[in-house]
Amino acid sequence: MKAKWSSKLFLGALIVVLIAGNLTMGATLIGINLQRHFHPFSVPSKNIKALPPAERKTIHLIAKQETPPLRQTLKEARAARDSLAAYLASPDYNRAEAHRRFDNLRMKTAQSQLIAESMFLDMADKLPPADRARLLDAQANKP
Repeated sequence: MKAKWSSKLFLGALIVVLIAGNLTMGATLIGINLQRHFHPFSVPSKNIKALPPAERKTIHLIAKQETPPLRQTLKEARAARDSLAAYLASPDYNRAEAHRRFDNLRMKTAQSQLIAESMFLDMADKLPPADRARLLDAQANKP
């Protein structure tokens, strides 16, 4: 009887672990797709290299100044996503807390999007119209 009980307990625990793993993987994949969706203003370096040297230097200076806060907010968004995934897999799951963590992830993602947009517009402000169009073309051709 004891062996039967322990095998049921083991099987139940295994099922819980597998479900938690699937939830974590799903949340991670959602987070990866959200990150791609919410950061549409990254400019591939090959498009920056196509600019004339003076404009390229200006773009690099702007990026050098504004990249650290962007990296910080992306790091915070990643941490919020990881926290959410870990919480979803925890036995202490509570819908209200999960919702709060989704709100936090959305806020961190929005902050990084605003910084990226501002950096993109700061770059566009310093470029002549033809080069601004190249940056926009770069956005249209982004994978």
